[in-house]
Amino acid sequence: MRRGLRIHGVVRAAQRLRGELGVPLSSERREVLRSVITRTLQAVSDILREHGASELSLPAPTRRALAYLRNIDLDAAPSAVATASQAASAPHKVERSVRAPTWRITGLPSRFEACVRALGDARSTIPPQRVFERIEGEHRHLERLIEHHAGKSGAISPDHLALRGWFAFFAQREEFDGYRRAVAAARGPMTAAIRRQRRFLGHLVVHFRPMRGIFRLRQSSAEEVTLRLPAAMVRFDPAHFEAVAELALGAGERDGRVLEAMQSPAYRAALARLEALSGARPVEQGAVHDLSASFVRVNTAYFGGRMARPRLRWSDRLTSCKFGHYDFTIDEIQLSATLDARNVPEFVIDAVMYHELLHKEHGLTWAGGRGFAHTSEFRRDERRFARHDEADRFLNDLARWRA
Repeated sequence: MRRGLRIHGVVRAAQRLRGELGVPLSSERREVLRSVITRTLQAVSDILREHGASELSLPAPTRRALAYLRNIDLDAAPSAVATASQAASAPHKVERSVRAPTWRITGLPSRFEACVRALGDARSTIPPQRVFERIEGEHRHLERLIEHHAGKSGAISPDHLALRGWFAFFAQREEFDGYRRAVAAARGPMTAAIRRQRRFLGHLVVHFRPMRGIFRLRQSSAEEVTLRLPAAMVRFDPAHFEAVAELALGAGERDGRVLEAMQSPAYRAALARLEALSGARPVEQGAVHDLSASFVRVNTAYFGGRMARPRLRWSDRLTSCKFGHYDFTIDEIQLSATLDARNVPEFVIDAVMYHELLHKEHGLTWAGGRGFAHTSEFRRDERRFARHDEADRFLNDLARWRA
């Protein structure tokens, strides 16, 4: 049997179909997607037969994508009325290389990098007003481009949507000025911390950009250190940036201060505004399971309905072992798209939702500069789920089968 066979585009095809199923479908569009799935599976089968191979010879991500495509229940997806032209707009032709591309805007990342460097590098000779005019111009250009191509191109890639939100947010004069103040506030304590630690060498460049997590600090060249921070951190005050500096260099044990600041109303408002301007919409309604409905069930049964609703999202990727994640920094629960399948019972979805909501309720316990989530108290409460052992066995079996 041949091993190591690769069929390009199957994973992306599955991810693209996930995006399609996140919005109501017309009956015409439903049949188009049904045809896409059938042709994709047939194309893969033909390639395997030609090479005398089985699915076991394919990489694990491709096998997971194929399993997802087989388990899509198009009849369970929400319905909508659409025109005939919309229904025929983008049936992806399935050939030997099965591709489902997203729309990426030429040159956008490089233009963004030029702006954040000009704003974050004290050595830049570009006047701030000129940088602001560049951001304004890019914002206007993006909106015209997106409006012109509406309905004519594939979905805009998530990273480019995030950049769209960044340009729209900082094209507002008050936000642009806040960006510059935040760069100055972050540079001071971080530069001082770097000099004390002597772990990094060179000039510090500060970027506020679309990203997950708290920070990224790296030696980008022999003479330069780059600190990347989430764009919403422009709402931080100098004391918050001192806490970030301690956390980044492992010098402090009060690391919970940063997460507390990221849960403040000011930070959350900036984060919500950035996402709204991006036009990105998290997918809650999957092909089979609805995360919003799961949250209501779990919140009612185990938290007395008092749990504030976090952001809910199906993942973009099909995972093999990690089926859920709670992001403390943005109050978001994400479940793996692998679970959005007909063979996954509703109580398993609820078990993962319950686990992640426990993270939201318990928070992190800090010790020695590290945050711990799975404490003994957490494990005790986790077993309160009515079908905990049964759900645990199902997920363990699923992880072994998907690996």
